[in-house]
Amino acid sequence: MEEFPDSSSEKIEQRLADWREEQCEWRQGDCVIQSCDFLWLTDVRYPLTEAGRNAATEDAEVAAQAFPGAVVLTQTCDVVRSCDKRPFLEVAPLIVVEPNHLAEIKRGRQPGYLFLPALEERRLVGDLSRPMTVEKSVVAGWDRIPGWEHDHEALALSRAIVRRLERFAFPNDIVQMYGKWEQRIKKKHGTASPEGQLLDQILEIRVEADPGWEADSIAVTFLCILPEGNESLEKEVLAQFLEWEALIEKPQRVASVRLDVERLSTLTAQRYLASSRMDFDHLSARKA
Repeated sequence: MEEFPDSSSEKIEQRLADWREEQCEWRQGDCVIQSCDFLWLTDVRYPLTEAGRNAATEDAEVAAQAFPGAVVLTQTCDVVRSCDKRPFLEVAPLIVVEPNHLAEIKRGRQPGYLFLPALEERRLVGDLSRPMTVEKSVVAGWDRIPGWEHDHEALALSRAIVRRLERFAFPNDIVQMYGKWEQRIKKKHGTASPEGQLLDQILEIRVEADPGWEADSIAVTFLCILPEGNESLEKEVLAQFLEWEALIEKPQRVASVRLDVERLSTLTAQRYLASSRMDFDHLSARKA
């Protein structure tokens, strides 16, 4: 288990006193760099990980794995609330990634990971698949490292956390429909090819189904959201979609597929909320 750093009781008590007065410095995205154990429950009869097997030999139900640090996931408005009213925080472990992987995470193409501007040079990112709940008194013993500096970085970080939780689970036949296209997108992303450079300019691809995903006959529309300006980009995307469309294997109940090009200045909030983001890191499926 983790050996907590030598933070004096006086220092922790002062920090908790500040927290009770809602004067703490911690925010969503702030980090600590030190060895941190992340814990989870395991069934000792059927351990699925090395840490779980170690726990089984100790006849314990709690497994642990050490990471080089942690990042706070809880929204700042709840982080700063008094520790008497909101005693818990959610944190994720920091992991070291290779430079090419870091570049993908920075571009938002790996929704399972959290890019932290302040830790870019260290190649440390948050692993969103391994969150853990801790009491604020634990964090009061940590030396805070701001995870970001500018407001736009904080907004991007918050959106990345939300994105992980809001990924839409498409019906299985729809996920299979996207299979070849998904592989093509992942292969071309980040390359110097014309298609790769085109993908770099697309802000987001969303999808909607009329009348709904469970209907016996549906019309599928992809919403390709582009940055403002550069009118020629729209023609390039529409031309590229002709090639992409050939990779889409429509199940029988999909009556039609089309692409609409939108910009944030033209896309209505109603349509945005009624559609689902396509995360090509891995499309989520659900059983029919």
